[in-house]
Amino acid sequence: MLDMANRLRAIAGAGTTVNAGSSPYDVATTLLGIRRHRDAVIGSGYFGEPSWDILLDLFVNEQKGRPISATSACLAGGVPPTTALRHLVRLTTDGLICSTPDPADARRRYISLTRKSREMMHFVLSGQS
Repeated sequence: MLDMANRLRAIAGAGTTVNAGSSPYDVATTLLGIRRHRDAVIGSGYFGEPSWDILLDLFVNEQKGRPISATSACLAGGVPPTTALRHLVRLTTDGLICSTPDPADARRRYISLTRKSREMMHFVLSGQS
């Protein structure tokens, strides 16, 4: 089992480790890497958690200081755009994400975690119970 864990870490990215002391950012980055690799090997039609993938992607990119457009958030969901948009609407309705207009381009909106979801992500990814 330990060998499998090490292989998954290698898949997720060189130098990425997840253990009891890992930061929530490291855990999220590793999860995203594993999920992307899994989808590349097995196919993306077998597993589906678009809302979770969107939240993970927003969390990781927020830690990097990268703003995420609604289009990018939809791509992170790994599902057709109309399905991803439904997930964005639900996440917004549930108070987990918010959107703000791009001041430079009125056609674009940026998606971000709310305080509530940011705290939730830290709680889940830190392994707290």
